[in-house]
Amino acid sequence: MRCNPSRWLWGLIPVAVWSWVTVLGEHGRIEADLRQRAEGALAGSGLAWAKSSFNGRDGQLSGRALDEGEPGKAAEIARRVWGVRLIDNRADLLEKVENYVWSAALADGVVKLGGYVPNEALRKQVLAAVGANLASLKIDDGMKLARGAPPKDAWLGGIGYGLKQLAALKRGVVELNGASLSVAGEARDFPSYKGVKKSLQNLPQGVKLVSDRVTAPVVVPYTWSAKLAASQLVLSGYVPSEKLREDIFAQVKKGFPRIAIVDRMEIADGAPEGWAILRLPGSAASANSRKAPSRSQRARSRCRARPRTRQRPNWLDRCSRRTRPKHSSSPTTSSL
Repeated sequence: MRCNPSRWLWGLIPVAVWSWVTVLGEHGRIEADLRQRAEGALAGSGLAWAKSSFNGRDGQLSGRALDEGEPGKAAEIARRVWGVRLIDNRADLLEKVENYVWSAALADGVVKLGGYVPNEALRKQVLAAVGANLASLKIDDGMKLARGAPPKDAWLGGIGYGLKQLAALKRGVVELNGASLSVAGEARDFPSYKGVKKSLQNLPQGVKLVSDRVTAPVVVPYTWSAKLAASQLVLSGYVPSEKLREDIFAQVKKGFPRIAIVDRMEIADGAPEGWAILRLPGSAASANSRKAPSRSQRARSRCRARPRTRQRPNWLDRCSRRTRPKHSSSPTTSSL
């Protein structure tokens, strides 16, 4: 029987195709196995930022490291993985910034995060802290990876502390520049305002407060009154600042030395223009005001002017006669 070589070729073609398909399948499995084991070794060494890819047994590293020595360390760990022939190290360093700023802004039910974060692990911690303090709000993550962060404990402590203050605001911004904290915004209510002001006096270790621009809630109408009944003078309503509140209380105390003064005034925003003119005269705010008071305002100011003697002042009797009908026993009230 004669041998026909051409018929042998027809038999070798399917064998070659099957062998080529088998090699391709095995090739992909080998690459996936090497990538999985290399990245597992990198993550186990704290270098999860490094990513690998393989072409056969030849690998390539990519990613951005925090420290200058980490790219070389990552390449050495990848080379020691069994089955790897060589590693092309293309890992780089993260950008280093001088002013390491982080911020969170609250407005319209959205918390917008900005600034820098050292790595993905700390990004997850920051997002978890935002969710814990502002659970019902949408989070817009605009944080970027960068080097140059302050010590981890102080940085995370400042962020967590700032988020607690932000949760007490209707709208506002907290910013951490290195370890320097700034807080601004409008408080949700009076208890929240007092809580934030008190909290800002006790900062976490390593964090310093550089700006406090938290304002009290805006109220309408903006009222203030002084009510004299029996042996008490009750001050109530709203004042723009703690300084003015203390100023008013001190002047009233001097004007009524033998009467118990009850302070029920609240700090609130929304005072009308020229409000300081209408309060007790003699303070810096009244002296510096450029707007001239009206006739009715001057009359009320005369009624509230500080007496020159410690005896019951005559101006109080005049004010009482103006504000009460004859033979009336109702208390005297002055309102703004």
